[in-house]
Amino acid sequence: MFETWKPGAVRLSTPTSEATERLDVRAVSPADLDRRLANHSDLIAISLTHMSWITTTLMGVPHAVFLVDADGIILHSIGNDSQRMADFAIFPAYDWSEEQMGKNGAGSAIVHNRPVAVVGPESISSPFDDCTCTGAPIRAADGQVIGAIAVNTCVNEGTPERLVFVAHSAFIIEQELLHRLAGRANKYQQLQHTTIRILAETYNLHDAAPRLLRTLAESLSLRWGAIWRIDTNLNIMRCVETWHDSDDAIAGFDAATRATMLEKGSGLAGRSWDRETPLWSFDLVTDLSPERYEAALLAGFDGGLAFPIRNGVEILGAVEFFDGQTFDHDPDFFRAMDTIGSQVGLFIQRRDAEIALAERQLEYSTLAETVPGILFSANGNVRLQKQPLDLRELLLRTCETWKTFFESSSQELNLSIVSHPILVHGDPVRIEQVVSNLLSNANKFTPQGGKVSVELSQSNATSVILFQDNGSGIDEELIPHVFELFVQGDNSLDRTKGGLGIGLTLVQKLVELHEGQVKVSSYHFSSSKREKHEAAPHEAQRNAIYRTSGIVILLSLVAMGTHLFLLPRTVQASLNRFNFLFWMEWVAV
Repeated sequence: MFETWKPGAVRLSTPTSEATERLDVRAVSPADLDRRLANHSDLIAISLTHMSWITTTLMGVPHAVFLVDADGIILHSIGNDSQRMADFAIFPAYDWSEEQMGKNGAGSAIVHNRPVAVVGPESISSPFDDCTCTGAPIRAADGQVIGAIAVNTCVNEGTPERLVFVAHSAFIIEQELLHRLAGRANKYQQLQHTTIRILAETYNLHDAAPRLLRTLAESLSLRWGAIWRIDTNLNIMRCVETWHDSDDAIAGFDAATRATMLEKGSGLAGRSWDRETPLWSFDLVTDLSPERYEAALLAGFDGGLAFPIRNGVEILGAVEFFDGQTFDHDPDFFRAMDTIGSQVGLFIQRRDAEIALAERQLEYSTLAETVPGILFSANGNVRLQKQPLDLRELLLRTCETWKTFFESSSQELNLSIVSHPILVHGDPVRIEQVVSNLLSNANKFTPQGGKVSVELSQSNATSVILFQDNGSGIDEELIPHVFELFVQGDNSLDRTKGGLGIGLTLVQKLVELHEGQVKVSSYHFSSSKREKHEAAPHEAQRNAIYRTSGIVILLSLVAMGTHLFLLPRTVQASLNRFNFLFWMEWVAV
């Protein structure tokens, strides 16, 4: 009759009779043992068969067979001598390291990294010296000792053949462990290749997500998966796609997940976002909301896995899986999941950029088609698509688009933007074109190493946008004609930075279409003086403008009921290259 203690069946009983006085036993906590069992799941699974084979071979000999980790903590034990197992604390969780138990087969095999046979461990005296403990280390692929297998018998059974027997068993365990890890590494590599193929065959995440989740879940024997995306405006996560098998019990968990929003650090996916690393969890009470927790119990889920979706260093979301089984703790597994998360993140970034580019091309193609009408037609012949828009968001988006151009020109683009939204009423495409044209001029005519700054602020009932650069300025004689069609400041033959001379004319027309007025002021700087050329509407505005040169946009705030809307009242814009000052008198409606 064999006495077997399996992983998880922790028996923390102290030795009885005289052994209690002669054996200084120590055991790790149940939580610590659980962690060790999870970390060595492959080693334990492979060793079980060989330990059963050893104990069958030694059926006629009183014995105990046990497996320890690299710290000497017993992970599993089996044998037919229950008294010996009790006297020597050969149960999971007990410490059989050489430091704790003295010289012994398991602990000494780890310390000396070779098979050993210890007759009568020095820390155990009569009447327990009738003991031979034979052990052999178990090594990983890199040669590092990860544990040991040992056999405890009486002294006269400690033969040299027994030592060879145990050493051979350890060697076979090592080979099977290497084979299993190699097969798993190949499986993970195939998953990564499959992920790349799925992403290459689909246009966007909406199309790719169901195939991707199903492939990962079925390959890893999982039952439910989801993709979460981060809403950067609200700084929360939303579930955008899910997949699950045909089990009707999972449908409730799926519905609860789709109705859930996660904050950073909240829930399993939120913690993966916060820590920027793959995570596993068996603590569903902590990692699930009450609604999802109840649904998870009905679905039979015991644990979960989450890994971040990233494009380089920025986290875009997370992939989450749940199932009714324990998850692999192999570091290669988590590295593979992290790689897949990066592949998905780069796919999202590329597709978002392509979509944004297509939308931008459509906007500008539409704009290009209407440019002749804007430049040459009366105001009434061109219709603006006015709508409430966030000036802050528009400014940030447009500057982000131009950031690469400034960086490639070794120019510094500095932003100083208010933290709250500023709503205005206007045509977003036209206003963005005004901003883009002025940024383009700053980029063209600011030297390498120069600085361009964009500020958005609010003073009393007025919001202010200011563009500044340290460019070359504009000649005095050109100031009256700067908004005329085809007029350009660079008249040299080598006009590598010049355009068609319609950009500022277009800016003026677009401003006028918003019922505004455009004027220009230019500052010239030298080592000895500052010269100014101006056409300012009145003294108060002139004083405000001279303190900060650049593009200035002033917007009035109009309260309507319980809502606060920002409607343009006065817009001024200047650029140091030309130091333009544009004033737009917009009527509040």
